[in-house]
Amino acid sequence: MSSTLRSLFLSILTVALIAAPNGAGAQEEEMPVQGPRAPEPTGPGVHALIIGISEYPNFPREERARFADRDAQLFHDALQSSPLRRALRNVSVLTNSTASRRNILEAVNTIGGGAGPEDLLFVFFAGHGTVDSLGRGFIMPNDADPNFPENNGIPSDFFVSQIVASTGAENIVLFMDASHEVGLTATIMDEFQREFSGREGNYVALLSSRANQRSFDDPNFEHGIFSWYLIEGLLGRADRAETGNSDGFVTMRELHRNLVDRVEDRAVQTVGEMQTPVISSDYDPVFLPFNYGVRLDTGTDDQPEDIQQHLDRADRLESVQDYHGAAQAYSRVLELQPSHSHARERLTYITHEYIFNYERAREVSSYWSEREQQDLSRLVAYAQSLFTTGRYDEFEAFVVGLLADNALDERLAIVTRALRVANFIALDEEERAFRSLASLVAELSRYQSSDFQTEWTFLGALEYIGKNERTFGTHRGWINEFLFTLQAERGVGLINSIRAMR
Repeated sequence: MSSTLRSLFLSILTVALIAAPNGAGAQEEEMPVQGPRAPEPTGPGVHALIIGISEYPNFPREERARFADRDAQLFHDALQSSPLRRALRNVSVLTNSTASRRNILEAVNTIGGGAGPEDLLFVFFAGHGTVDSLGRGFIMPNDADPNFPENNGIPSDFFVSQIVASTGAENIVLFMDASHEVGLTATIMDEFQREFSGREGNYVALLSSRANQRSFDDPNFEHGIFSWYLIEGLLGRADRAETGNSDGFVTMRELHRNLVDRVEDRAVQTVGEMQTPVISSDYDPVFLPFNYGVRLDTGTDDQPEDIQQHLDRADRLESVQDYHGAAQAYSRVLELQPSHSHARERLTYITHEYIFNYERAREVSSYWSEREQQDLSRLVAYAQSLFTTGRYDEFEAFVVGLLADNALDERLAIVTRALRVANFIALDEEERAFRSLASLVAELSRYQSSDFQTEWTFLGALEYIGKNERTFGTHRGWINEFLFTLQAERGVGLINSIRAMR
């Protein structure tokens, strides 16, 4: 880490520790003399040029970048709420019609020219890029024509060189989500390497996809996939995800690793294609782009974190099937309030049924097993996690007590007995398994004229059994069919399907 960056860390920490202006009592408020003003920020600052272009008048409508302007606003809002907010000096946002070629280049000179050697300069671009027949890459402003990119397009190597020429900043971070064009990445990375190789400082380019890939947006997020996960990661998720170390700091290495995991998964899920974010080769992996020494878990302005905000975020992410993100948000709620029952219940469900992190599901749901008079459905979920973590003997001992509880309703009793059948197979006790199955079928027969349904999903158990051939052997097929039937059908159809299966 360079000496200038270390100086930047110390300066921002100093600003963060300055005491708030002295409060005034009722008598002091009546005095005409104003109290002292809060000190102005001093030391190295943060500058940002943020560009997002969705409206391209010269592009066919179906080829316009739908959410790029929203990406730019999201980055701006994230920067304003980040630990860097006190150090912000000059932030410019250009979207749609304001993001012409002339305005972009003027803003590069203005924003870059205001940044000194110890300052940090962000350049964020979301919009179109293109590569012409000669292999030259272009950043496409609002007034660019895709048929003649050399006219109002900005050559990508020139764009990078202009950033360099405009500023004396020794800490420059370029984020680029350039949609729909293969080949642009290579031209930008080549120029970035030429400009910054061997220089002292921190210079990072983090781009949305490899040279042979395209970048995509997500209509569920209403953002670019890269931009969405970039900002989620910068605001703390990259540190607390599986690729982070949860120490309260988002490093560039954590950010990149988290982006690769999230963007690749989401792109395949959304459009069926691979999209892999790439980072410039010569970068400091412990460089901190968004929280210069300020711990993420202190909250904004040292106020308690808003639990409801995390819950809303978790619900939103779950609704668009971003289960890893939702699990991260629910986990944060439990860090702040371990007794929050809704967050614990949803986290148990998501980690077991969609992420298949069985150990995490068991850890979260064990909270219920240690407390009396809890909802029995939560205890059944805990029992299920014992099964899917291979604790077969512990599962059997636990469900014996569950099934003896008169408060266990018929639905939960069927679910518990079904899991017990599979558990007996895992224990290599086939005779007990088939006796339990016969008893369960007889019990189900009582509900054949009703609309009975288990209302339980066995996705996690089905995944576990399917991947453990050695444990379940030739029984895997019928056990999975049995559990799936219990999950999917009801009433007469349920009992008939199970009888036919037998």
